[in-house]
Amino acid sequence: MADASVASAPSPGPSKAATPSHPAPPSSRDSARLTCPGVPLPSNYESLPVLSRPAIAERITRGELLVLHPPLVYRVPHAWLNLHPGGHHSILHYVGRDASCEIEAYHTGRTVQQRMARWAVGRVEVDDDDETLGEGWRDMTPPIQLGMWPIPLPKITVTASSPPVSPAKSRSRLATTTTAAVEASSGKATEEARVLTPAMVDPPLAREDYAALPLTPSYQAHLRRSHKRLHERIHALGLDTPPPFLAGYGPSLVLYSALAALSVWAYRRAQASGSAWDWVLAAVFLGAFWHQITFVAHDTGHTALTGDWWTDRLWGVAIADFMGGLSIGWWCDNHNVHHLVTNAPEHDPDIQHLPFFAISTRFLEGIRSTYYDRLLVFDAFAKKLLPHQHKLYYVVMSFARFNLFALSYGFLLTRWPSRQSPLFKLRLLELVGIACFWTWFGRGVLGGIPGMRLRLLYLVVSFAVTSPLHVQIVLSHFSQPISIVPPSSSPASSPLPPSSLELLESHPHRQLRTTMDVSCPPYLDFLHGGLNFQTPHHLFPRIPRFRFRAVARVIERWHEGLEYKKMDFVQGNRSVLGVLRDVGDQVRLLAKVAEKEARGEGHHHH
Repeated sequence: MADASVASAPSPGPSKAATPSHPAPPSSRDSARLTCPGVPLPSNYESLPVLSRPAIAERITRGELLVLHPPLVYRVPHAWLNLHPGGHHSILHYVGRDASCEIEAYHTGRTVQQRMARWAVGRVEVDDDDETLGEGWRDMTPPIQLGMWPIPLPKITVTASSPPVSPAKSRSRLATTTTAAVEASSGKATEEARVLTPAMVDPPLAREDYAALPLTPSYQAHLRRSHKRLHERIHALGLDTPPPFLAGYGPSLVLYSALAALSVWAYRRAQASGSAWDWVLAAVFLGAFWHQITFVAHDTGHTALTGDWWTDRLWGVAIADFMGGLSIGWWCDNHNVHHLVTNAPEHDPDIQHLPFFAISTRFLEGIRSTYYDRLLVFDAFAKKLLPHQHKLYYVVMSFARFNLFALSYGFLLTRWPSRQSPLFKLRLLELVGIACFWTWFGRGVLGGIPGMRLRLLYLVVSFAVTSPLHVQIVLSHFSQPISIVPPSSSPASSPLPPSSLELLESHPHRQLRTTMDVSCPPYLDFLHGGLNFQTPHHLFPRIPRFRFRAVARVIERWHEGLEYKKMDFVQGNRSVLGVLRDVGDQVRLLAKVAEKEARGEGHHHH
């Protein structure tokens, strides 16, 4: 169906409902372990009502969580926000949007068929055919990305001539968590609350405005369709299944066991010798062990270890919480959002590191994080630190593990899932895991080291040895663009507001724009833990990492004219430092301008 705002314009081709032209093999459709390329239509599909764009936008303003998997429209229950294993943000960021690529890359065929099909409340008729250059579904703007979640309700103003509000009605409003404000006044109008309107969710876009858009809707729709065909190709090649043990985790387990044994040996040697250098060696081996097993925890968070959610998450708790003292629950919640809104300054927590780092001057304006639900302030400390961020980069990264502990424990204690969620029991298990970690590491390992200085040395060195992991995590994204709008262009010249403009981008386009692979020989893959293949990982997060090299070759042949970016480790680090240096120079320049203005030198007097 054409956009409501341009319904009178000539259509580029006949309207065509989206149906799976390349159905996935039945094994994938019914699998409880494999993702599902294709759109399994529910049995009641033909009886579902056709929903128009205005109707969908209106229902979103009333608080409905409508997510599109064209031709289906799902209404996600509000209760599911606190039950969803992938976290509530991953749902909120796709309200009003075509989430087909993401749904099929993250969910098994059984989940899509059995659970999500029950949420289908309608269907949309979109031109989703390559032959007609169909534009598919143009994404609406989710309320969370407008800074309007929970959706605000208008204030109720009580004037002198208005009848009093019934206390019973007032209590009823509070009981139903309605946030209406009742203000007494003497006839003066009070400031109205910001109200979410359909025009904010779905800004009007006339056909003549298409030429001014930075991305072509028909090409983005083509990329979505092509991505689904790529997904089917990878599935047909068997690259979405774990490899044989000896070709996958077998050699890695030998390495993990060796590092664990060496850390115990070096620890006992240090206890016998008392040498500070022996304690450093023991800390290095323990840090290297943590560094390597974190890659497995990453795999479990993406259900890429066995393909079974419960099995992988339990392994994740064992590795991250019991062995590493970190929360796998926090990591999954945070990391899922990063994958879905990669490099979006307001939404991606993996690039929100003020006051220590800023990868764009956008952060100097002060932005609100939709993940942390707070303002990221460009404060006095940031103004002092950011000009030197490229010099302090590796120093800060050496202490990054301490920050992971703070984020983990803050999440565990404040962001409790619903008691009905499978995450609730896992949360309790995580707390047990954290207690066990500090028992064996805090009382056992650190407690067995004589003297506070040696304990502190061991702690800092063991944590610092894991810093290459943190460098690896940001290496593929820090130097990549944060917007589809070129830095030389002004978003003000666009027919769409900035929040809606960024949503013109399809999932494959966004991942190839914001992601870079790190080139290295196959024998060094173990050092990177698969994170050197970020492009295949971001396009298909549940694919086992031991398949990434083969999947990368398939994507390179596919790439659809988009740049498949690669750099070696040294080039990648230089690129990141260059971005940090450029932003630091801008901060330094702003400080000089502010200083001149404070002295009155910024104004000309005649």
